[in-house]
Amino acid sequence: MAAILAFVMLSVIAIPLAASQNAAAATVTVNVSGHVDAGLTPADGVDILIGGIECGTTDENGVFDFDISKEPGEYRVRFEKKGYAVTAFVCNGILFDKDEPHMITVAEGGNVTMWANLVLADGTIRGAVTFNGRAVSGVTVEVRDLDSDVRTTKTTSDAGAYSIACPVGGNYSVSVTSPHYEAESKEVRELGIGGAVCDFELTAKSQATYLFELDFTHSMMLVAGIMGLFLLIFAISYRIHIGKHPETSKIHSDTKKKDRDQD
Repeated sequence: MAAILAFVMLSVIAIPLAASQNAAAATVTVNVSGHVDAGLTPADGVDILIGGIECGTTDENGVFDFDISKEPGEYRVRFEKKGYAVTAFVCNGILFDKDEPHMITVAEGGNVTMWANLVLADGTIRGAVTFNGRAVSGVTVEVRDLDSDVRTTKTTSDAGAYSIACPVGGNYSVSVTSPHYEAESKEVRELGIGGAVCDFELTAKSQATYLFELDFTHSMMLVAGIMGLFLLIFAISYRIHIGKHPETSKIHSDTKKKDRDQD
């Protein structure tokens, strides 16, 4: 009985150990090296991401050299520096088309050598501003760089459209403001060379109401109109009264004349 229990305990311990050894065996370590240029100049401070994970950064000479441990397979490579886009990529002597994903192969004993060329590039943040489905012109659109706090503003056209060029790779906040509409904002993360679209459907500002649910200005206009109408009715009534009773006007004139004579 004791021998059976010992066998079971050893089996329970051995199974996880075997699984961990198999997992460790499935991971290989390879060296990744190379350099990045911006035109004819070394590009420093370029972050290199493999499989979505940042693995290294170029030095002042545009050079990088690091090891990665991953399961064998293909992984996407990205070179990130704000304001720059990749125009050429070479991996182990193979030139990739600029529009196809940049991939590397991780395999046992297979080190990776890469080269990339970057160029300054902008992406365009654009969109339309509407209210109840209709274009709204003259609305202020501000794009704020969340990293540097640099702000760029434009106003919407007659068609309610706007477009603002911003360095690629940045994170931005896009906001719209107007005296007549509620302020709104959206965020754009890691702006690509293809740009981003941010449309806004505005909401009218709620205003304090006074007479007949009108705002202050229109309430005062209504009061002035009522007072003007009252004065007009009074003047017309007075003229009608004088026309029907001319002696009233004569008595008033005689009284005024007598007062002047006494003076």
